[in-house]
Amino acid sequence: MELIKAIEQTRQAMIDCIYSRGLSDEMTLKLSRELDKLIVESQLMKNETSCK
Repeated sequence: MELIKAIEQTRQAMIDCIYSRGLSDEMTLKLSRELDKLIVESQLMKNETSCK
């Protein structure tokens, strides 16, 4: 559940960044990479759970 919350918070931060246009492209890229990392981690956890 913590991972889902982290994914949602990162996704929302990216959306806020895009809408505000106040953050640099570098910040958007950083948030995008963080979100990708969380999604991959989530998928790995899901796969581990389904293999048991």
